Amino acid sequence: IRLSAVESLGRIGDKSAIPALKKLLKDENYLVRILATKTLLKFGDQGMEEKLLAFLDSPESSVRASAVEQLGDFKSRYMSRLTEVLAKDVSYIVRLEAIQQLGINRYNPASPLIEKALKDPNPYIRQAACIAIGQIGDKKARRFVLERLNDNDIIVRSGAKEGLSLFNLKREGKNFASSGNSQLAKIFWKDVENKDPALRVSSFIALANLNDINIVPVLL
Repeated sequence: IRLSAVESLGRIGDKSAIPALKKLLKDENYLVRILATKTLLKFGDQGMEEKLLAFLDSPESSVRASAVEQLGDFKSRYMSRLTEVLAKDVSYIVRLEAIQQLGINRYNPASPLIEKALKDPNPYIRQAACIAIGQIGDKKARRFVLERLNDNDIIVRSGAKEGLSLFNLKREGKNFASSGNSQLAKIFWKDVENKDPALRVSSFIALANLNDINIVPVLL
């Protein structure tokens, strides 16, 4: 409840809530503390920046991962710091969150590290890397995402399909659809009736991203 209240106050932007938010900086729950710190920073309290970044040094991986998620909400402001986290943190949970935030924010300088993550032993890291590369639109790494279509893990193959389809989304008013769409669509259609729900769902998403209207009757 407290966490939701802090989140709502941040969205409302009512600075009269600042005294109440400051009281939560010592809350027993780390998620409440992190979100309260972030909200105060968004309200203009620059003294909170150091406190928010300090959560990245926590010995608890769950705390570091939550801090990464909240820092991602500042768009480009902390992307270089999150790139460092991806390069150095030993926890897959933290690195997973860093990849997701770097992808969401389309931070191209992180592409080499994310490309490297496509071969990570952890399948969740590989899946996130596939999607992030598609979000960033790094065409040089596209062929490596294509290779993940043959990954031995289902969730990675699902991520590869979604990532490849993201290259074709409209960005800045331009359609980046490629001539290889029909070939990709054939690949995606193969799993539409697959028994595994992860592969079916990823095909639905990928075909929707390709604007393949033939998927509509299947979805209905």
